[in-house]
Amino acid sequence: MSAQAKRKAVDTARAAWAELGGCPDWIAVLAEECDRTSQRAVAARIGYSAGAVCQVLAAKYHAPTANIEQAVRGAYLAAEVDCPVLGA
Repeated sequence: MSAQAKRKAVDTARAAWAELGGCPDWIAVLAEECDRTSQRAVAARIGYSAGAVCQVLAAKYHAPTANIEQAVRGAYLAAEVDCPVLGA
């Protein structure tokens, strides 16, 4: 597999989010993890569908992304997140 094929999610995210002022750090991490493992594996880890991850990377997710951002930050950026049931 070529280096270009391995970076597909990163390239998609950068291009899509460029029109919105740039790719946020959590989107870049999400894309990098998708390229490193798989979109399905990343989706399972953050508790969303692979389709939702695809839409977020392409900047076509029509719902607020705050919860997905929080899940990505908690799973990949070692951020502490608030859970309504378990707390921090």
